[in-house]
Amino acid sequence: MSGPTPEAIEARTPADRYRYADFLRVAAIVVVVLGHWLLLIVRVDDGRLAYDVMFDDAPATQWLTWIFQVMPIFFIVGGYANALSIRSARNKGTRGTDWLRARAMRLYWPLLPLVAVWTLLAAALFTLGTPTDVVSLTSQVVLVPAWFLAAYLGVVSLAPFTFRLHERYGAWALAVMAGAAAVADVLSRFGGLHVIGWSTYLFLWVAVHQIGYFWQEGRLPERLAGRLALGIAGYAVLAALVFGAGYDVAMVGAGGTGAAQEEHTNTTPPSIALLALGVGQLGLLLAAEKPMSRWLERPRVWYWVVMLGAVIMTVYLWHMTAMVAVAAAAFPTGIWPPTDTLDAQFWLTRPLWFATLLVALVVLVAAFRRFERSPAPTPTTLSGTGARIKAGVGVLATAAGLALMVVGGLHSERGPAGLPILPLALFVAGLFALGVLRFRAEKARGDGP
Repeated sequence: MSGPTPEAIEARTPADRYRYADFLRVAAIVVVVLGHWLLLIVRVDDGRLAYDVMFDDAPATQWLTWIFQVMPIFFIVGGYANALSIRSARNKGTRGTDWLRARAMRLYWPLLPLVAVWTLLAAALFTLGTPTDVVSLTSQVVLVPAWFLAAYLGVVSLAPFTFRLHERYGAWALAVMAGAAAVADVLSRFGGLHVIGWSTYLFLWVAVHQIGYFWQEGRLPERLAGRLALGIAGYAVLAALVFGAGYDVAMVGAGGTGAAQEEHTNTTPPSIALLALGVGQLGLLLAAEKPMSRWLERPRVWYWVVMLGAVIMTVYLWHMTAMVAVAAAAFPTGIWPPTDTLDAQFWLTRPLWFATLLVALVVLVAAFRRFERSPAPTPTTLSGTGARIKAGVGVLATAAGLALMVVGGLHSERGPAGLPILPLALFVAGLFALGVLRFRAEKARGDGP
């Protein structure tokens, strides 16, 4: 059965659709995928797969993260989209908790098969006698993309509140969030108050997300000179943080997977360098908006943006599984020649490596793309404070469960079949609280999202 044609997609696209935001969302995920595939190096140590980051062997490659770290842009695009969504929900009379449950469904429904498949695989590998460190490391690597969902849903859960703050206080609301993130970062990094630093997961990403509100309202520079100035200013602040204040060059956590990490990186917890990076990237991307928007008016170009956008969450969630599957089949068996250095052989084989991973990813996307079409969440029977508490518990439980699984992998020495019961239980309980999972089929109420 043939799919939609470029002409059909063009005809269905509203005239006021802001195509550039859709393009940036897709492009950001593609850059993340390519960055992971490039920067994560697979090795074979004593017959076992091991993973290192390219930074260990070639520190100069840390500069690549000023391009490949695009999570700030994804949060900004999310702010743009959520501003539109919140206004639409208001016009329809949708409750804030129902709005949040709908957003949670869209984020977590594609994640369900990944967690389910790897839970079963981790249990099977453990039962078959696979070394526990291999089970833990492998499941940790494939779940790396899930950290973003936990952080992003936390920001989204606050979006109705932060959007009201934005409407009332404008730039002051953004300044307070950015200032709080900066203070927490400085106290953690230079004052030894490391616990406070973890609050930047809230303040930093909320601040980045709120930039999207200004973008959606057209309150960012309109002229090319202003946009270039915004981009230059962002990168200038970033350079000052790196060269003047000792922040890491790498905009992701440096060091090999499972190895000892530096006490402070730019991502764990997120530092204000990521805010500067996001502003710099946004300024340069806005400078390219007009020519890019004209390019996106072409039906065939827009066709590929729409088609990729329809499966982009599946691409993001499964790209590390594709890499692990190819590595497990190719390296220990000798099909792919292992290398311990970034020599000519390593670089010459990168195009074939990418092509092989892409084939594996296409197979996985074909198998799991159906989960991109999420059902409507079960409307909560609670109202007012009860509904908000239930939604908050759902957000916190899923975030905690995912964080524990990402950090420790899907393995526990004390769990049945070697599985980590507490993280899985928290995640599943949170899904029920958010209406992503349900105990029985229920008829949706008429006032649902």
